[in-house]
Amino acid sequence: MHNLIDEILNKPWMIEHQYKMSMTPQVIRMVQGKTVSFNQPKDIQVVGYVKNNSYSFSTDLEEAADKVVAVVAIKGAITKSDQLCGPKGTESINKQIKSLGRNPNVAAIVLDMDTPGGQASFLSTLANTIKETTEKKPVLAYYSGLCASAGYFIASSCDEIYASESTDIVGSIGTVSSFLDYTKAFEKAGIVLHEIYATQSTNKNRLISEALKGNYKPYQEEILNPFAKSFINTVKSNRSITNEEVFTGSTYMSNKAIELNLIDGIKTFEKVIDRAFELSNTQSNNKSKQSNSNNMKKELITVATFLALNGLEVHDGHVTLSEENATKIATAFGTTKLATFLALNGLEVKEGHVKFTEENMIKIGAALSTIESQKTPKSENEPQSIDLENDPKIIAIENSITKISNSVNSFKTELNEIKTLLGGKPSTTPSTTTASKSELDEDGNEVDPWNDPEDQFNKQLAQDMGDSPVPSELGA
Repeated sequence: MHNLIDEILNKPWMIEHQYKMSMTPQVIRMVQGKTVSFNQPKDIQVVGYVKNNSYSFSTDLEEAADKVVAVVAIKGAITKSDQLCGPKGTESINKQIKSLGRNPNVAAIVLDMDTPGGQASFLSTLANTIKETTEKKPVLAYYSGLCASAGYFIASSCDEIYASESTDIVGSIGTVSSFLDYTKAFEKAGIVLHEIYATQSTNKNRLISEALKGNYKPYQEEILNPFAKSFINTVKSNRSITNEEVFTGSTYMSNKAIELNLIDGIKTFEKVIDRAFELSNTQSNNKSKQSNSNNMKKELITVATFLALNGLEVHDGHVTLSEENATKIATAFGTTKLATFLALNGLEVKEGHVKFTEENMIKIGAALSTIESQKTPKSENEPQSIDLENDPKIIAIENSITKISNSVNSFKTELNEIKTLLGGKPSTTPSTTTASKSELDEDGNEVDPWNDPEDQFNKQLAQDMGDSPVPSELGA
C-alpha cells in the first residue's frame, strides 16, 4: 500500500482526467490511513486462451488447443508493479507477452483493455516488447469502455486496435503529475516541517520546491515534457495520424477515433478473436511466400554466378539467355540434355537467345548448386603432400638417428672386445649399423657424414672413445 501511495503522489502519470478526479477521495483516504476499495477484483486472471472457431475460454494452455489466441487483461489503473488490491503491473505483463511471443502454440495475442491509463514508468519497455512480438505473430488491442492515456500508449504498438461500441472512449495522449501541498494543514495542526540539505545538494528537490512556490515551468520542461514527447513519438511511429490536435490530450468516441486513425474499427470480442486468427494465417502464408521468394532469388543468383553475370532479369515470368550461355549451362549437365532435364521437347533459339520460364531457371539453379557441391576442391587447410625421400628436414633427422644408432653399435663392439679380453662370452646381438644418407659439402661434393672426420658429432664421439688426442688448447 505504501508503494502505491508513493507512485500516486510522486510519479508522472498518463491518465484520463475524469478517472483521476473520481479517485482523488480514495487517495485522500489512503493518505489518512483509512480503508479503501478501488472496486477492482483482487485476483485478476492476466492470461486466458481462446480456441479457433470455438469461443470457449480456458486458463490452461495445455487444455486449450494446439493453436490458440492468448488474451491478456489490462484493466483499471495501470501501475508498474503488481498491486495487492488490483491488477498485474506492466512489469509482469511485459514478461507474459515475451513468453507468449516465444510459445509456438500461441497463434496471436489480444489485449483485453478497459483502462483510464496510469503510471508512465516502464511503458516504453512494454510498448517495445509488443512491437517486437508483432514481428513474430499478430498482437491486437480490444477495449470495452475506455482506452486512455497510458492505455493508448500500450495499444498503439499493436497491429490493430478495436473498440467494442461506438460510445467507447479513446485518446488522452498526454502526461500529468499531481502532488498534495500539506503546508497549511501542517500549520493548522501546529506542525512545523524543517528540511536540512547538505551544502553540496543545492539542486536536490528543486523541481518540487519550485512547484510548491507556484513555479511549475521547471517541472514541466524537465519531467513532464520529455514523457509527453516520448508518448507522442511512440504513437506517431505506430499510427499514421496527421491531425496534431490528437496529441494535445483530447479524447474521442469510436467513430471520430476511426476517422482520425486512432483505431481500426468497432468489433465484438468474438470478431476480434476471429480477426486475430485471420491475421495469424495471413502472416504464416506471407512468411512462406517470402521464404519461397528468397529461395527463388538464391537459385537465380547461382545461375548468374555460374555464367559470370552480375544478375538475371525476370520479365513477364521469363529469363532470356544468350545461346552461348545456354550452351554453357547445357554443357554443365554432362550427358543429360538440358531440354530433357526440364521435361521440354526442345529449346527454341530466337535471334541468338533462348527464353526460359522463371520456374525452369530455378530448377537449373538448384541443379547447378548440386553439381558445384559435388566438386571437392582442396581446402586451403588440407595438408599438402611431402616428398619424404628428398625433403632436407627428413634427411637430417634420419642422419641423426643413424649416427646415434651407429654410436650404440660401436659401443657394443668395444664392450664385446673387453669381455673377450676378460674371458667372458661376447654378446650375440647382431649389429644394426646403417649407412646414413649422403650429404653435400660446401663444394657440392657428396660425403658420408659418419666417416667425415670434420663432422662435429664424429669429433666428439672420437674424443669420448679415446681415439683422439686432448685438444691442444687444453695443454698436454
